[in-house]
Amino acid sequence: MTGAPFVVRNKVFVGNSGAEFGARGWLTALNAKDGSVAWRAYATGPDKDVLIDSAVFKPFYPQYKGTELGVKEWPADAWKIGGGTSWGWMSYDPEQDLLFYGTSNPSPWNDKIRPGDNLWTNGVFARNPDSGQAHWYY
Repeated sequence: MTGAPFVVRNKVFVGNSGAEFGARGWLTALNAKDGSVAWRAYATGPDKDVLIDSAVFKPFYPQYKGTELGVKEWPADAWKIGGGTSWGWMSYDPEQDLLFYGTSNPSPWNDKIRPGDNLWTNGVFARNPDSGQAHWYY
């Protein structure tokens, strides 16, 4: 882990590390009561894995609009080892009811062998803490 666990209401949020070794990044919400997984959102892959629903996801910039960008913006199946592990600290805004956290370190480290925008591996996500649904990415 590259950050401490973070708690909002009845959820404990943890992310993985290891992007430099080809780990596919994720953020997981655990139920505080029993430690079971409430949801997991990956930083790469199909919208269903990244928890992007076009009815909820409203990114600020046009390059982040579209479907399956976590697959299309990678060469072949490179998203499967694409990095984007959860970095640094998390934050929560109770007025918006949104959890914020960063992703970083697209993988492999050498960008010459992973052309494209390599979404969603180097930015900030805003997510609903209860469902994990992404609201935006910056």
